[in-house]
Amino acid sequence: MHCIAPIEGRLEIVDMQTDFKLLESIPDALLIASQAGDVVFANEGVGRLFGYAREELIAHGLNLLLPERFRRSHEQNIAAFARDPYVRPMGGGAIFYGRHKSGDEFPVEIYLSPLRRADELLVMAAIRDVSPRVKLEEELRRSRDDLDERVRVRTAELEETAKRLLSELLSRIMPRAVYGVCSRPRRTMFRWSMRCSAFRAKPRAAARSSPGSAGSPRNRI
Repeated sequence: MHCIAPIEGRLEIVDMQTDFKLLESIPDALLIASQAGDVVFANEGVGRLFGYAREELIAHGLNLLLPERFRRSHEQNIAAFARDPYVRPMGGGAIFYGRHKSGDEFPVEIYLSPLRRADELLVMAAIRDVSPRVKLEEELRRSRDDLDERVRVRTAELEETAKRLLSELLSRIMPRAVYGVCSRPRRTMFRWSMRCSAFRAKPRAAARSSPGSAGSPRNRI
């Protein structure tokens, strides 16, 4: 039976009708396009994801599926893939946006694989809607930012409270400390003054009471 056969790291379409039937059974949105952007094949998953009929895609090409602002970068990515064709996520795994027939945009991941048909290189793209994952990541990011903001506000409040408490504590302690420092020298000088007065008074009292002093009755004539 004819099938898509691997040839030197690529897939070669041996029988287009049979091979496309096999690709139709793949649940993801899958399309095959030329390097010029012409759609060669699109399975039912593409229709469910983007809302276009297969005939519309084949008639109008890939631009139907791309927002206007991404078309130029998409062409550059396809050209880079054609220069070095191997299986890989488009754009290094970056998130792209597809456009539904209604005009709504949604995030997608695209995985590229090279296909060889005769002498023509085709590109097979598996497209997956990653809206749930992107929504979850956005919610986590918002939650993280909200938590960071709460921590910042709470930290500022604690710092302000600590400064206020320190200021109140210093206002209570400093007057007593200043009074103690200023009054201590006066008390010390008073004690030294009293001690010196007592020391000077002792020799005079000793002289008056000495037997050989001038005022003693024994030395009088």
